[in-house]
Amino acid sequence: MSITSHKFSMSLPQLTFLLDKIHDLIAIDNEVLIKIDKGNLLLYSLVGEKKNVNAFKSYIFKTDEVFSFYEPLEKEMRFIIINGSKFEGTLKNYLDFNEDLECEFFMSDDTYSDNLKLKNSNLRLSIGGGDVRGMNTTIDVEQIKKTMNIDNIDFQFVLDKNSYTKIKKIASIDNENDILMLNIENNKLTIGEGNSWDLNICDIEHEDLSITFPKKYFKSITFTEDEIIVYVFDTFLLVDNKNTSLLIALELTV
Repeated sequence: MSITSHKFSMSLPQLTFLLDKIHDLIAIDNEVLIKIDKGNLLLYSLVGEKKNVNAFKSYIFKTDEVFSFYEPLEKEMRFIIINGSKFEGTLKNYLDFNEDLECEFFMSDDTYSDNLKLKNSNLRLSIGGGDVRGMNTTIDVEQIKKTMNIDNIDFQFVLDKNSYTKIKKIASIDNENDILMLNIENNKLTIGEGNSWDLNICDIEHEDLSITFPKKYFKSITFTEDEIIVYVFDTFLLVDNKNTSLLIALELTV
């Protein structure tokens, strides 16, 4: 079996940028997929099997924002990070050196990289890629855009950063409860933990309802401004925030 490779470099700002995104994604799951073509770079992690996705978070960037390939990729390639926490911690060692990295993806088939090698003048690392059978790798940029088409929402609301911070703080007190509840009653939207507590978020014109979702994934929302829009579909919440999207599956309770 022939081995092919794709060589590229990474500056320290590019490496820091990548590790920041990996750190954010492992709040969803420790396994992260990197999809690369000559134009775009897609990073995502998810929880669920096949089409039953409980949570999904992604980042989409231009490829050259993160990887500087010496030759353009002719087709898409993929690399599965088995353990995102270990990957982040290991590659952070390069931040101790003031020099760029020389890197290479090695591939034994047409799509998946088996091995990523990185080096500078002092440190050499080799990281194996994950098993394609252990992760849903079929999601692509166009599928994300189609699934998260906000024309199909039930309703939307604005969540400000201060309210979000309060929700995270109060929700962290009770570690035994892993569910948050979104309620609409008398045109007021609240988020909380049922009878224990709730926080008023906004006024909204909508029929009364109550939906629940996992606390863990809600706590992984990324803010780039003081407010974000949360889109509510029939089966999931969506936070689409510039280059990153977060999907959280819902359960309709009332």
